[in-house]
Amino acid sequence: MKKIAILVLIIMLGGGAAISQEKNGWLDSIQVTPYGYVKLDVFYDTRETVNGREGHFLLWPAPPVYDIEGNDINDKASFNMLAVQSNFGLSVKGPQVLNAKTSARIEGDFFGQKNDNINLVRLRHAYVKMKWKTTELLAGQFWNPVFNLEAFPYTVSFTTGTPVLPFSRNPQIRLTQQLGQFTLMGIVQSQRDYPSFGPDPDNPGTSIPSPEFLSNSGMPEFHVKLGWKTTLKGWTYKAGVSGGCKKIMPRTVTSANYNTNTTVPGYSATGYVSIGNKNFRFAGGAIYGNNATDVMSPGGFAVSAVIDSVRDIVEYTTLSSGSVWTDVSGQINKFHVGVFSGYLKHFGAADEIVGNTWGVGNDMAYMYRVAPRVWYQNKFIRVSFEIEHTGAAFGTPDEHGVVQNAEKVANTRFLLGLYCFFNQRK
Repeated sequence: MKKIAILVLIIMLGGGAAISQEKNGWLDSIQVTPYGYVKLDVFYDTRETVNGREGHFLLWPAPPVYDIEGNDINDKASFNMLAVQSNFGLSVKGPQVLNAKTSARIEGDFFGQKNDNINLVRLRHAYVKMKWKTTELLAGQFWNPVFNLEAFPYTVSFTTGTPVLPFSRNPQIRLTQQLGQFTLMGIVQSQRDYPSFGPDPDNPGTSIPSPEFLSNSGMPEFHVKLGWKTTLKGWTYKAGVSGGCKKIMPRTVTSANYNTNTTVPGYSATGYVSIGNKNFRFAGGAIYGNNATDVMSPGGFAVSAVIDSVRDIVEYTTLSSGSVWTDVSGQINKFHVGVFSGYLKHFGAADEIVGNTWGVGNDMAYMYRVAPRVWYQNKFIRVSFEIEHTGAAFGTPDEHGVVQNAEKVANTRFLLGLYCFFNQRK
């Protein structure tokens, strides 16, 4: 069974030539463990929503749209059930290389990269890791550092609080240094499945997501993260902060067919805390980002000045948002109970907007979410239930992108999640 699993991994990674080296004995030191789960989500929404994957990835309730008689067209309920979140992967422990412990991981699901290829296999994670005594190097696709694995909500919903919390996976190189109770991390990364928004070349007034906007800038995205962790009398305490920066190039040529190299900056900052023991955990955090559409946050950028109207040379200003959240949970025998709550505010732009705006959620003044949950787990079977109430206020952005005359709407999602785990990843 072990050799079959190794062979499957080699084929998946395109390394068939390595089979010939089995006689050298290094394959005998590799341990390959399959893991994953099957999950069925059954959900009912009281209102139409802004979402992905046939309603599965819920962001916020749809804004009000009125017919000729004043009836809200989006005030309609919906129902669906999907198994596309089902997950599979291989965890690999390798031989020692350059005095470092080596490991690798490859993981996928059936979520697809976008709405029109749902139910197809999607790459979630694929990385190689080298770990020395106090230093660790990771190279491959993994969580964006603004998604804090040290403290995130245990929601039943796949969104884990998005967009109150950022959500993204990126190809990256990550170097981590352990400094006693502190951890210092530096990351350079690109974009793939979660790219920034910018103008559609065929319809410049319309927003589309594309990794080319970051790629055209000629620079990767940079992040620095500082974490702290300690354990005292059975309680674990964690805290951390991070900051990131990037720049995108929305266009390489103007609508008048002139070269342009104007870029748009983007900055992010996050902080988190977590306190817990084996039966209780409190976690919370705060996030700020501008032009942070690549992590599924509202915002983007807009034209702030026209430098040359003949050549269509412009300058840009960014739109920003910020959020706070908490997640409290407890374990009582085989039952887990918890509640997530969060609030997000759209701040608009620092400069006056004089032209087109690109991004998502820029007609939303604020949103909030409260989501209590409970689940029962017996060995590898889990039955979970969550009520996710999300309210949002929509209006018209002013000259600084600040939403005015906002009207509040809300959606309540009733979510039943049925899991079957195998070899749960540690």
